[in-house]
Amino acid sequence: MNEEKYHRWLREIYSRSRPKGFHCPDHYAAGIRNINNRLGLTEGGLFAVNTTMADLEKLLDNATLTKTNRTHLRSFIKFKQYEEQNLKKS
Repeated sequence: MNEEKYHRWLREIYSRSRPKGFHCPDHYAAGIRNINNRLGLTEGGLFAVNTTMADLEKLLDNATLTKTNRTHLRSFIKFKQYEEQNLKKS
């Protein structure tokens, strides 16, 4: 999984339905980079292969994240679930 794939997924959702409250895909991709920087994550950050769903859900409770960071993180968790479902299908 990588940032480019996440960005394409966001663009696909945005072009299909433009969900209420959903900003442009660039905003969400920048949000994930912000979370990586805020938490000091390196080596791929949230896009690292060994990042589990449990790890991501624990991050939602991290005190250093802002409300906006949590919104972006929830979007990323949905993407990760989508990716895992696709892997199971193939």
